[in-house]
Amino acid sequence: MKFKPKGRKIYRYQTRGERIKAFFKSRRAVFATALGIVCLVFVGYSAGGPVLKFLEEREIITQKPPESSKAESPASQTDAQAPSASGESTAAPADSSLPEGTDAPAQNENLPDMHIYQLELSALSSGKVLQEALEDLPADATHAAVTLKSAGGSLHYATEIEDVSRTSAVVSVLPAETICAAIEAKGLEPVAVINAFEDHLYPKTFSAAGYQIAGSGERWLDDSPENGGKPWLSPFSAIAVDYLETLTDEAADAGFSVIVCEGLVFPDFSEEDLTMLDPRAGTPDRSTFLVNAVNAMHAAADETCFLVALDGEEIIRGNAPIQSDLERLTADGILLTVDSQNDLEDAADALGSMLCIPALEEAGDGAQWFVRAKEAPAPTEPSSSQEP
Repeated sequence: MKFKPKGRKIYRYQTRGERIKAFFKSRRAVFATALGIVCLVFVGYSAGGPVLKFLEEREIITQKPPESSKAESPASQTDAQAPSASGESTAAPADSSLPEGTDAPAQNENLPDMHIYQLELSALSSGKVLQEALEDLPADATHAAVTLKSAGGSLHYATEIEDVSRTSAVVSVLPAETICAAIEAKGLEPVAVINAFEDHLYPKTFSAAGYQIAGSGERWLDDSPENGGKPWLSPFSAIAVDYLETLTDEAADAGFSVIVCEGLVFPDFSEEDLTMLDPRAGTPDRSTFLVNAVNAMHAAADETCFLVALDGEEIIRGNAPIQSDLERLTADGILLTVDSQNDLEDAADALGSMLCIPALEEAGDGAQWFVRAKEAPAPTEPSSSQEP
């Protein structure tokens, strides 16, 4: 078989100048093409919106309905609604504790995060007992609360108020500074609890500090002396308010980082009582005097965090003694005693924009939460005679 001879290949070599011209010529072509594409995209994007709007307005085309977004995952919802602390007496309650459509209570940035435990009254009987009580507090405690003035009027520390020495109110030999130092030595913040008007001891010695019979100035008692009637500290008395201010100032000077005022109540007056007492005791705006007294205590606390403890059930029912005048309350926050999370939600809703600090957790290892949740009544078991 005869093969046809192939022709000879001829290679042409470009000069250096020709190669450079060809290089830049190809680059300019690529650049020009890219620039043209960019210009077309820009013009199309700029003109597309107005044109599309024009066509929609003329109903030439219809706008495509937006696709529904995916529902937020339960995990992300939980993270977004997680409270700032675990539900005990913490400084800023989470918005998630409120029902849908409820405005969250305003938060006071000056309030620290708190896990407050309250010591028993007996813990202040001596320095040794106080140390033992502090040792028993749970590891997550940040604050330890002690009751300086309890319901009834007893003072559980060695006050330096001279007038008090004439009463039987003082039941402890521990100075307030010593109590604070012992708490701080355990790495905790000291909290003082002062019961304001459930006081039967101070007005027993100083009758002008209690309720008096109009006209005669005679001391009013909540029952006959034969039945153990007691006087009550009165918010209408300047002497009583001055006493509470002095106690608050003493607690702040001793070093307590938080002061809590409780016991904002009026005695259960009868109709006959109201006819004998100062007319202000039976007026609808009598709560004004309670709020005035609390605000005076708050001023005496100076820069110390000052909280007011209220009964959550009374707030829900709308009959808390100071509820009608809460907008004038200057306290840094409100502590609520409640039975359940639902009660907390209802009470927080009733408080509106006031800051509330829930107290829901039960006592642990012998220590009590600062504001104890009330014990629910035991369920009544049906008798054997009742039908199921």
